[in-house]
Amino acid sequence: MDKKLGHTPSGSEQDWELELSDPTRIDEYITLYNQGNLTISERRALIALLLSALNAIFEIALPPEQVLDETRKIICRDHSIYADILEDWVADELDDFDVSPYLRSIMNTILNE
Repeated sequence: MDKKLGHTPSGSEQDWELELSDPTRIDEYITLYNQGNLTISERRALIALLLSALNAIFEIALPPEQVLDETRKIICRDHSIYADILEDWVADELDDFDVSPYLRSIMNTILNE
């Protein structure tokens, strides 16, 4: 995944998805995910980057509607692949991330289908 995105990790990152995600590249993350040709491991890595970048955007302002719509589609389509990653972002309502309420609304939709 690092090669596909042009990342040059140092190898000492503890939370690499937080350290290497870039909110200015969120459209690139979405495009790469939607192009397919990714292994399950790559999709898991990419969703981790995407959610971290989305959280960084939510910290500043509401993300563009297109980003929210595309992210929702990705999560609804493949949520079973990375349910554990999603759970990390929504698990503790007392210590929310900025993106948590948005992700909870998607998960509620999935659970009610």
